[in-house]
Amino acid sequence: MSTSGGSRTKLICTKEGSKKIWRVMGVDGGASDAGGKSGAKPGGTKGGKVTIDKGPLLTVAPFRAEALDCSDHGPSDIPASCFRPYGYTFSKPSGESKTLPSHQYILAPGTEVYAVTDADLVFVEAQPETNDYEVLLIVFTNDRNAVWKIAYDHLDEVSVKAGDKVKAGQKIGVKRTYSDFELQVNQIRDQHSSKGNFYVCPQLLGNPAFKAFHDAALQKSNAAFPGLAVASTCLKPSIAEADYRG
Repeated sequence: MSTSGGSRTKLICTKEGSKKIWRVMGVDGGASDAGGKSGAKPGGTKGGKVTIDKGPLLTVAPFRAEALDCSDHGPSDIPASCFRPYGYTFSKPSGESKTLPSHQYILAPGTEVYAVTDADLVFVEAQPETNDYEVLLIVFTNDRNAVWKIAYDHLDEVSVKAGDKVKAGQKIGVKRTYSDFELQVNQIRDQHSSKGNFYVCPQLLGNPAFKAFHDAALQKSNAAFPGLAVASTCLKPSIAEADYRG
């Protein structure tokens, strides 16, 4: 298993003239430029409506379809269905409501998880509170004014390391325990505040195969848990980071 370990890095934004430059910063203070790739210009708000940048195309399912485990209930603090789509709202035991800014799945132990798109950079973060890992895939736009972050949350083993580039379909890690796994897509325009940053429904960036995979996952979950059935894999198009309350 590879993790970031002692080589923790973070993504920072600096200005050079009128340009924003995204850099990878290590714990030793050293920085290196991160590569860019073609993409749309940053979006924003227009006429009171959110406009989302044209992000990376998600072309690969995050795991094999048969790995979605609808045979039992999930942890007590989340709904029992095996696939909870982006925008799903439910009540915690505390009585507080939570709206998911991600797709959330229950996977069979031993499930391999794959990159849904090519990515320019990988970050890996250990999560002691849950005894697992979060892997972030970073995709840069052409002018580097906007960055896309694809988060894989609650992996038990990691097959990539900080600083790697990955290809769509490459193994990211393994889910060993019976608990929730999350796929989250963020559009980042400001690393220093939440202004202009959005959680985006993964379906909006998916190709037909990616969308069909999640349509089938929803059908399977609805059939197994009809009392928790929902109508769509995208219950909201986006959630502003500034407005999100987990």
